[in-house]
Amino acid sequence: MGMAGFASLSLPSVYRLRAESLQSTPDSAPKEKRSVIMVWKPGGCSHIDTYDPKPSAP
Repeated sequence: MGMAGFASLSLPSVYRLRAESLQSTPDSAPKEKRSVIMVWKPGGCSHIDTYDPKPSAP
């Protein structure tokens, strides 16, 4: 945890500097907005449970 904890202390300043640099360039073209919808449906059978070996298959 030592190095990861130390590195996480600098993350807020890194993100702040990144946001400031993005805001300081108003001449840049507007970026296309994208959306993502993630559907997570836990449950059901796994691929191992539904595997159907055919003993008589070649």
